[in-house]
Amino acid sequence: WDKYCKLVVVADVDYEIQKKRVMLRDNVEAEHFDKINDVQMSNEVKKKMADIVINTDKPHNLLKLEVITLLNYVERL
Repeated sequence: WDKYCKLVVVADVDYEIQKKRVMLRDNVEAEHFDKINDVQMSNEVKKKMADIVINTDKPHNLLKLEVITLLNYVERL
């Protein structure tokens, strides 16, 4: 879908952190997460296709500031 979008933003985080978050959020086992993750595009490929990458492994207040800055940028496009 990136060819249809003016801007591609990817939220990125370390694999182990992503795995823990998904397991907690969706109440799934590690094996289930691995099966889902194996059929998806890798984060490295996603990041290469992105115009902007936001790393989500930071305190919420800093992440919120980064997202607000991004939204202000997008409004000016």
